[in-house]
Amino acid sequence: MARIFISYSRTDRPHAQQLAAALEARGHNVWWDRELLAGDAFRSTISHELKASDVCIVLWSPAAVGSKWVLDEADLASADEKLMPVTFNAQVEAPIGFGQIHVQNLSAWSGQDKSPEMEEADRTIDAILQGRFQSALMQIGKRVRVGDNAGSAVALVARVAGTIGGLPLTRLFGGAFAVGAIIGIAQAIGVLFVGGDPINKLLSIPAYALVVVLARAAHQFVILRKGQSSRRFFDESFEFWLILSALVIAGLMALGSIVLGDLTPREVVQHGPGAILAVLAVITATRLTLSALRLALRA
Repeated sequence: MARIFISYSRTDRPHAQQLAAALEARGHNVWWDRELLAGDAFRSTISHELKASDVCIVLWSPAAVGSKWVLDEADLASADEKLMPVTFNAQVEAPIGFGQIHVQNLSAWSGQDKSPEMEEADRTIDAILQGRFQSALMQIGKRVRVGDNAGSAVALVARVAGTIGGLPLTRLFGGAFAVGAIIGIAQAIGVLFVGGDPINKLLSIPAYALVVVLARAAHQFVILRKGQSSRRFFDESFEFWLILSALVIAGLMALGSIVLGDLTPREVVQHGPGAILAVLAVITATRLTLSALRLALRA
């Protein structure tokens, strides 16, 4: 489920508490109680929780519309494509700049977690989680602005500020190239001792990096579907699947050595790293397919 930040004016605290309880009962991780903190800790904690959230629910009310805190939080959430406005007052109007976003009316809501209103809220949360990933893919090219140095590859790359489901592109490609470089360099060093062409392994680095890019991007979509997100390339979940792929290949090679005869060090160096990435790609594709099937069945 999603990690949710609730933004509200102090006068709307009872509504925020009611909404938080219902969302938590539906399995979401909710942060909302700002009155427990004060001073610098208050400000830094709010900033941290807002950035870490997958969805920001803003409770529009006459007091919230005039609140600098709520407006700032709504503006940041909107820029991050995770704003979900609701209201307990059907007469309130969203502030200028937020009028194009649908506001869910909870004025007739009974407060129960099992209700049509909460079903609609869950559908909106799912749409935000999916939309942030899909729109990130669509916006990569749009965010490259044409300027005086439009023909420069360096200028184009520098202006790309998109993300893949919250994972910055710089971290995605940087992390993938680092993994590919480590594998390629390790293989090149290995073949120096077992015989082979080290240059050929160094030339394989871009191919290795491409496989890791695709696997990590697909992994980001899968964890978004589970209501999670990560801004780190090496998040714990991806590290687990990478290590599992290595263990699978190690096990298969050990089994193959027993059944078919001893594997030579050269065969291990030549084929082991590529096989690990192949298994990682298969695992990621399988998880992505299962996630897509679950989404189709829910539609």
